[in-house]
Amino acid sequence: VAVVGNDVYVMFRNFLEGNRDMYLIKSSDGGRSFAQAQKIGNGNWKLEGCPMDGGSLAINNNRTPETVWRRQSKIYTAEAAKAEEEIGEGRSCTIATINNQNVFAWTQNGNVILNTPGDKNLIIGKGSMPVLKAINNAAMVCIYENEDQIHAYSFKPHMQDGVQ
Repeated sequence: VAVVGNDVYVMFRNFLEGNRDMYLIKSSDGGRSFAQAQKIGNGNWKLEGCPMDGGSLAINNNRTPETVWRRQSKIYTAEAAKAEEEIGEGRSCTIATINNQNVFAWTQNGNVILNTPGDKNLIIGKGSMPVLKAINNAAMVCIYENEDQIHAYSFKPHMQDGVQ
């Protein structure tokens, strides 16, 4: 769930015709009513069960939803109503937006992977269940768990326009 003013966005994994695909729904009146849910991305994940792995949602400076989710073993991202882009392999993905640039984190083979604009994937440590949060307009933190301990990795993403 992401809220900006009276706009409420909810991203969820649906189960239609045997597919476990991600959907996005929006309310423009503070959650009193919602528009029609829209499927995110073009592909489908045929799965008779629940993967117990959702996705993550952030709202950019233009008030456009940015999403990241897992389909099978791949991690995808998409801006609302656009085709998805594969960005990695793994699970438990998360997204945050800073200065209108997306930052992603997920787990792969027991490692927490960080992906920032213009950078390649970086392993920041062993762990699982990463969560990204902007500290201000220049810095972020990735919080994750490993062996019953909480770890934090703070960083300044390299922005595509050269701003750091």
